Amino acid sequence: MKKVLFAVVALSAMFISCNKCDKAVNQEENDAALKAEVQAQPSEGIDAISLAMDMAAYGHQTEDASLLIKAADILVSTPTQEMPEDRIGEKGEAQGEVAEKEGKHCFCPKHLLAEAKELAGEDAQLLAQIEAVEKKMAAQAEGTRGSTLGPIEYVDRVNANSYNLYYIPFSGNELGEVYIIGDGDTDLDLYVYDENGNLGVYDNSYGSNCYVNFVPKWTQKVTVKVVNRGNVYSDFILLTN
Repeated sequence: MKKVLFAVVALSAMFISCNKCDKAVNQEENDAALKAEVQAQPSEGIDAISLAMDMAAYGHQTEDASLLIKAADILVSTPTQEMPEDRIGEKGEAQGEVAEKEGKHCFCPKHLLAEAKELAGEDAQLLAQIEAVEKKMAAQAEGTRGSTLGPIEYVDRVNANSYNLYYIPFSGNELGEVYIIGDGDTDLDLYVYDENGNLGVYDNSYGSNCYVNFVPKWTQKVTVKVVNRGNVYSDFILLTN
């Protein structure tokens, strides 16, 4: 996971903190805008999901059922919900030369447990572990922090050299987080705009994972923009707290 420094910057009237200020601002202007600088760390829930994704990827690669079960258990223990359809915005068309690639594996609990069950065969211990996670998944409770929808986990695809938009409400005066986990094939960038269209926070460092946090002054629907800088599509997971 990328570790990004963030500054509380007065970039717009709608946000009171962000994790990157505009690189185009000269040093004198930047110093005037800075109020503080701290190390930005994802919350425990988002960090746990990131760990589960890494574990699932390795478990899939090595065909290790126990790793897939553990990854699914972490995901189930960090409950999220699907993105409502009315929060999903424009998806840009692929631009420029587009290359082909193989599809990626889906790392959601249901699919992880299904794959683990195939790998487990008749192993009673592994099958019992799978059953326990399935029961927990059926009984899990929804969270209510951060986004006014509750924590979101949404799997999507962004076209080559293109972007996706999402409109997500966040509670005022509370920490909001958006985390993107890409499939590793392209460079993804993440931008969050306030309800007036002003750029509030972004992460455009190189890589397929992006993280930003912010505190809106009041409850509002922000625009989340995921940009794919590569010439192949990228599957990714969008997470909010």
